[in-house]
Amino acid sequence: MRKTAILLAIATACAGGPLPKDDAKPGGAPSAGLDPKLEADRAIAATLRAITARGRKGESAKVHEEYLEQAKLRPNDWKPRLFAAWAGQPSEESWQDVAKICRLSPEEPWPWTASALIYLQWKGFFDQADAEVAKALKARPRFVPALVARADVLRLKQKLPEAKAAYEEVLALAPDWQEALAGLGLTLVAMKDPAARETLDRALKIDPDDLPVVTAQARLALEAKDMPKVIELYGKMLQFNPKDREAHLALAKMKAESGDLAGAVVEYEAAMAIAPDLLAAQALADTYRSLKKGDEEVKALEKVAQLDLKTPAPWLRIAELRKVDNDSEGAEAAMRQAAERVPD
Repeated sequence: MRKTAILLAIATACAGGPLPKDDAKPGGAPSAGLDPKLEADRAIAATLRAITARGRKGESAKVHEEYLEQAKLRPNDWKPRLFAAWAGQPSEESWQDVAKICRLSPEEPWPWTASALIYLQWKGFFDQADAEVAKALKARPRFVPALVARADVLRLKQKLPEAKAAYEEVLALAPDWQEALAGLGLTLVAMKDPAARETLDRALKIDPDDLPVVTAQARLALEAKDMPKVIELYGKMLQFNPKDREAHLALAKMKAESGDLAGAVVEYEAAMAIAPDLLAAQALADTYRSLKKGDEEVKALEKVAQLDLKTPAPWLRIAELRKVDNDSEGAEAAMRQAAERVPD
């Protein structure tokens, strides 16, 4: 309890006042005897992650206004202004706001690091990001968030062994630093290292709302056919974005394989509503067939026929279903459609 209270106090101080809701999360339990400055940085990092998570839930404008109000009350404190700018990243406006903070507070490493991350996330400008990291490390050597950003540059440049070593160096300085664990986990995924799942799990225990980590771990769970994890993680992805087609299709596949055909239909229908494609339409038709829901199968087959203009198969199946329903006219119409697709 005492450690939790200390962390919350640090997070509040770092934000220059009481943090808006959801933004005062500690960035993982610190070890006894760690540098208080490091723990303050950990709390700032947690606040930035919380802002990102709220932004993914459509709260960017609200968060931006909340921190602008704090900035008005504390005009000499760069932190609320940085948090307000971060709510809009990655964007030109966000980058301009952070650049202004860098000019006004060049001795602070955090704004330079935030600028580097925006360069990476927004444009993929590796050289500019490296330059901003260098400025952060000049302001404070061995500044952990800047070292993580440097490792991020290596990872995104596909220099995977170098990135792995860089993240491990950070974790030697600051065990359980969430961003380093996340970056290392994503690097291990790219390297097809089986240690990736454990590393990503550690990152998610610190921040369950880290969407890139959730996505990577969900894909690994799908490959491993770990149904509980697939449902948990892809469900989490849908909390952030209900129109995440990948998540709907992954859930549909796992539910179908587990025998939950009704649940699979819901997910396939959701995926088709977002963006129809042939594979999803055929899977939807097949699932309705297994459920013996002829009318719904016909609708799905008609979508298949619209997406594949060559094969007669969907119309032949529709004709078969029409015959079962004693709809001779419908069966004949479907057969004519099928005949038009049969090569001469």
